[in-house]
Amino acid sequence: NSFCTLLAPKMTSKAVPAVCRRLLLSEPGPVTNFKMSHDAAVKAPAGREVLVKVHACALAYRDVLDRQGAFKFIRRPTVLGHEFAGVVVAKGDEAQDFAVGDKVLSMHWDQTQAWPSPLNKAGAVDTMFGLTCDGGYGEYVTAPYGSFGKAPAKMSAVEAACVMSTFGTVWNGAFTRGQLQPGSSVLVTGATGGVGSAAVQLARAHGCRVTAVTSSAAKAEFLKEDLKADDVVVAKDDGSYKAAAHDMTIECVGGPTFASTLRATAPGGKMVLVGNVTNAKVDLPLGFCILNSVSIIGSDSIRREELSGPLADFMAKHDLRPRVHAVMPLAMAGAAHTMLERRAVCGRIVLNVSGGDW
Repeated sequence: NSFCTLLAPKMTSKAVPAVCRRLLLSEPGPVTNFKMSHDAAVKAPAGREVLVKVHACALAYRDVLDRQGAFKFIRRPTVLGHEFAGVVVAKGDEAQDFAVGDKVLSMHWDQTQAWPSPLNKAGAVDTMFGLTCDGGYGEYVTAPYGSFGKAPAKMSAVEAACVMSTFGTVWNGAFTRGQLQPGSSVLVTGATGGVGSAAVQLARAHGCRVTAVTSSAAKAEFLKEDLKADDVVVAKDDGSYKAAAHDMTIECVGGPTFASTLRATAPGGKMVLVGNVTNAKVDLPLGFCILNSVSIIGSDSIRREELSGPLADFMAKHDLRPRVHAVMPLAMAGAAHTMLERRAVCGRIVLNVSGGDW
């Protein structure tokens, strides 16, 4: 691959090794397909690229799906990790927005390019971390500057690694696109996960009444005591549940809970889709949506300017922070995946990639 060009020392005042560790996924499948490389070459940034030293990489259930090969356009082999935080240690001649030493976090794609799609090979489709380019399960990442955003101030690397895919996704769907109003009633599925816990916090801080849906009665205390959810609903084993109608529902699970969540969306309400943990298709009752004037809103993630502006300001004002279940070394990524598969996590697991904070 292209990791054969070594970093030119003149490009940064920070010490950058010629090689680094990366956890390589040889083929989609079980966690045993992870193989640690200790001699992966560090690619010099050219043109629009920056070189980022990865300090922390957050894990979501999407990591499990990526590892299992749910997305057919994943590059093989690859380095997973689509949400991570680090420090810029070098930059190409055409790279903008960042200086060496800046604290950054990953975006879903190079946002200076067209939106990527597996159906449209043009644009930024080759800059999707963990899928079409190497992600944060490695000590260094080289990518276009548009693939990164500014990390929120006064956050650790562990916390910052979690922000884009959690708070960012909810902010884009519920606030920017959904125009959530203070005083609204909001229902959140998968409320103990990284995205769900962020949704509960954002809605509560916005003055909304929040119902949190979980698949585990054992996690109800976390929702009530830690996240301060107003009401908690425990779903059945198949994901179905019953709840009153809400002004906005935020679907963080997907297939198993979709039908119940749609029915819990009030007439004239909005259903925000942010998760699909089973990568499954669902039936959409058109009559229900039409007769009840329900709006369905998809949310990929946040734009860079919103991340460093409105969202960062809102989180700082209300002292909102991602919930971190555990911090684990990079070598234990397989064990972290197993915890996610067993639904044994509240919030995010974060990999300590470079052995320390910023």
